Amino acid sequence: MRPHRGSMVNVADFLSAGQAALLERIPETGDILDLDAAVAILARTEPHAYGALVTLMNKGIVSADFVDTSYVDPEIVIRRL
Repeated sequence: MRPHRGSMVNVADFLSAGQAALLERIPETGDILDLDAAVAILARTEPHAYGALVTLMNKGIVSADFVDTSYVDPEIVIRRL
């Protein structure tokens, strides 16, 4: 059944358990989590953790960014949009 025009659709209704667990770790817009930790959370329940992460990116829920740290290489993080 399609939602009526103007009704709110809860995005959590369309997420897998792993995706929901990841979003619980980064609940607010702008929150970040390093890529390795995000993939580890997804891998607990997802057979294709990177695919589940890309799906969240394609839905505009998260993005991948670089954070410049004091280390030689910048850190890749997942940012809640």
